[in-house]
Amino acid sequence: MSRMRPGFGCKRTEQGMTLIEMIIGISMLTVIAAPLTSAAILFAQHGAEVDKSISDDGSIRAVAALFVADAQSARSVMVDDSTACGSTNDAAASFRWNESGQSITSSWFVETINDELVLVRRRCSGAALIGYQRVAEIAAAPKISCFPDCEAPTAVTIVGNAANGAVFSFSGERRTT
Repeated sequence: MSRMRPGFGCKRTEQGMTLIEMIIGISMLTVIAAPLTSAAILFAQHGAEVDKSISDDGSIRAVAALFVADAQSARSVMVDDSTACGSTNDAAASFRWNESGQSITSSWFVETINDELVLVRRRCSGAALIGYQRVAEIAAAPKISCFPDCEAPTAVTIVGNAANGAVFSFSGERRTT
């Protein structure tokens, strides 16, 4: 009987991997997985920031549209108004004008709603409340100023921060009649 040495004349099967094949495979996996892991971490970190930016953007757009429209219509402006429209609280500002023979007042309030600071707009015709809008979530009460004064303003400006920190500043110049 003859003895055969392994590898000579015996049929070899391909079971398992050599150490070199294993090291090459793990190296290739690392090269592919590292950038994917980095991208996933980056997405997770900045995804919440994008949501906050989108939220602030909506608030800022609402302030821009409504505040500027009120400032353009106003014949008089009261800052820290104690005779505000639709509430017994003092308004940050109230705008007054006439529209189709009726006295219109638009008052802007800073209120806490569900533990959030919110800029609210109320509109009245005479003494009757005709509109209520939750305009924007804000970080703090905005600053409102008139130029040259609030008795006969030519421009009214609001400056503030949306809830997530975005800064806004808008001016509305009164329409000439």
